[in-house]
Amino acid sequence: MKCKNCDIDLNPDDNYCCYCGAKIINERITLNHLLSDFISSLGWDSQFWATTRDLIVRPRLVFDKYLNGTRKKYSNPFTFFAIVTTITVLTIGFYTNEMIELSTKMNFSQSVASPVSEPDKTNEENINQSDSKNLPPDSQVFMEKLVTSLFKYYYYISFLLLPFFTFIAFLVFGKPDNFAEHLIINSFILGLVGILGLLLFPIALMIKSTEVYYWGQYAITIIYYSYAYKNYRNYSLKQLVIKILRFIAVVLILSLIFSLIVIVIAIIIMAIKR
Repeated sequence: MKCKNCDIDLNPDDNYCCYCGAKIINERITLNHLLSDFISSLGWDSQFWATTRDLIVRPRLVFDKYLNGTRKKYSNPFTFFAIVTTITVLTIGFYTNEMIELSTKMNFSQSVASPVSEPDKTNEENINQSDSKNLPPDSQVFMEKLVTSLFKYYYYISFLLLPFFTFIAFLVFGKPDNFAEHLIINSFILGLVGILGLLLFPIALMIKSTEVYYWGQYAITIIYYSYAYKNYRNYSLKQLVIKILRFIAVVLILSLIFSLIVIVIAIIIMAIKR
């Protein structure tokens, strides 16, 4: 028997070519083979569910084992994060228009509501019945473009947020882990947060409120970071509270700065295009 790739003689019981390393395939292509190849092309591996389970039940075990060299038992952290992000992008992709509409309505309602006046039932009903079409043309276009861009580039934004959260975790939780080790930990954490966040997506669509999805993800992020690092570092309750308050403070400050930069850039781009 010869290798079909390099034409080297093989032993009958060989599963891989000893010369070129190609897998020996004698079976016909079936739908199962195609499905398996497609899933593999996305980076899926058999350790995904085991990794997910242990991140929920015992995250310390996942972090310790991977950082100390046990690499076969769990998914590669970047692959794990990429798979979850891809699933999220595909899920949101089916409902992009609905999410954009709900997001623009949410921002419009917040801009119309007065923070100093007493609640007025009639006014509240009018706000709830309003939609993004009631926005001034410039504001409406800006809001729609901003939200559309966020959903359109969600995959890339997610990978930009990975070093962002890693940097914050490195500042707050620090040694004995270095930045690279925190990057591994945060890839696992944000991957699991993404899975839990997907559970909020159908709820947000059913009740027609993106606030549930956005604020729910923030809550899940803080809760799971608290749980994961407490489990990993064995913090006392007092130590954990101090660390998480610092974490929230840094996230809010940096998020505000980042948001202001994005808004300024968007305004400048819109002004140039006029």
